[in-house]
Amino acid sequence: MSRPVTIRGSMRGVEGMVLVNGVPVDAWIRAGVERTVHLPDISTWLRPGSNRLTTLLQQTRGAPSSAVNLVVEGPSGEALTTLEVGRGDRAQGFQHASFQLPHGLSTALWTSAESLTKNASLDAEARAVYEHAVALILSDDFPGLARLRFDSGPLASPIVLREMVRSAVLVPTPTAQLHTELGGDGRVLSVWRSHRSAPLEFVARTGETLFTMCFHLARIDGQLRWVR
Repeated sequence: MSRPVTIRGSMRGVEGMVLVNGVPVDAWIRAGVERTVHLPDISTWLRPGSNRLTTLLQQTRGAPSSAVNLVVEGPSGEALTTLEVGRGDRAQGFQHASFQLPHGLSTALWTSAESLTKNASLDAEARAVYEHAVALILSDDFPGLARLRFDSGPLASPIVLREMVRSAVLVPTPTAQLHTELGGDGRVLSVWRSHRSAPLEFVARTGETLFTMCFHLARIDGQLRWVR
């Protein structure tokens, strides 16, 4: 894709997740008051033809009102679909909106990823891949980290990966605190810490969180790869 497909919009009085084709595209979002949502690149999760945008929402305690307005924008800025709830309806539970991907746009994930079976063996393998990724980051092995990823975007470059994390300190989540969730038609395994939070936190030397990274895995050519 020459330009990414994005999600823009706002949420108010709710918390929850935004999913594309059954895969969370961000960690748990809390929007007790008006919050701008900008997910700058959902390209990894797009498949040829029909796609689905989903929100899984619950009301924020004490919020006087709730509303969600999300727009999937195509590579030319065109609105592919709009998901709007909260005007006369309670913004809660699953909400869906379908959209067609413009001709010629797709990713290799859905044709490359194998079906997964959620069991103890898969969970153990996912934790081992997470530990391997952490070790690569802590040892500054960015070529190794790039090889672990299945990504055609900027983060496929060891140089970009290094520049992204060079001014931050990784605070990994202990593997005993991780849990997994199968999505994306059974092809993507998400690894979370508590409350569906991103398991890779990068902080400044003062301890302030600078950014977090989600950890979604897919089996490509027999190997679990970090896809986003």
